[in-house]
Amino acid sequence: MLRIVLPLAASLVFADDAHRIIATNCLPCHGGSTKLSGLDLSTRATMLTGGKRGAALVPGSASASLIYQFASHAKQPAMPPEIGRAHV
Repeated sequence: MLRIVLPLAASLVFADDAHRIIATNCLPCHGGSTKLSGLDLSTRATMLTGGKRGAALVPGSASASLIYQFASHAKQPAMPPEIGRAHV
């Protein structure tokens, strides 16, 4: 298994970018009072709990994480539905 260790600053930037993308593209339908498919993406804990299709996040495995599969359009339904991959 290949492991890449990022400097702390790079990790923080990645976390900020991921948070911004999720807040903009996912939380309107999967956070707060709206939880389509029973999915709340507002915290790591609720991502791990998941919704009707299971856990959205699999720690250590982006490819096994439903949030990645739907956002990359590798699995249907592609999310977010109103924009394409280039915008995410």
